Amino acid sequence: LNGYIRHYDDILARNGEFFPRSFKLESFVHTQVIHSPHMRAAKLAKVQANGILIQSDSEEALAEARNQLEKALAESRALLDEFPSLLRLSDRLTAGEITETIQHYQMLLARMGQPMPEDFPLKDFVETTLPRLQQELSEGVSSDTDSP
Repeated sequence: LNGYIRHYDDILARNGEFFPRSFKLESFVHTQVIHSPHMRAAKLAKVQANGILIQSDSEEALAEARNQLEKALAESRALLDEFPSLLRLSDRLTAGEITETIQHYQMLLARMGQPMPEDFPLKDFVETTLPRLQQELSEGVSSDTDSP
């Protein structure tokens, strides 16, 4: 199945398209993703950042939370490198989790009065995948029913 998904993903990437919402193997992809050490590390770093922010909003706490969120973002980058089909929404649940991490990071930077770094590791996700997710959310449930 992995070969099939990679081949389908290659075709979608060449055509600038995304996996349909009704992609029948999405749960298969998600199962693989949740067992990735990168996913576990990203979730742990995000939880640690949130825990730090719950305990304190001192400058030191904000800096440590930023450090943890940057770890989560780096692990998310590694996850996207491991599963490039995520950029084309082969697993929307994971894409949503990555989006949430990005949003937490953006809110923290705003709270600190800091701009988004130029070398942001998920720039491709923000520029390509996130707009598609937002479009789908604004449209509600897609009528897309044809999928392999």
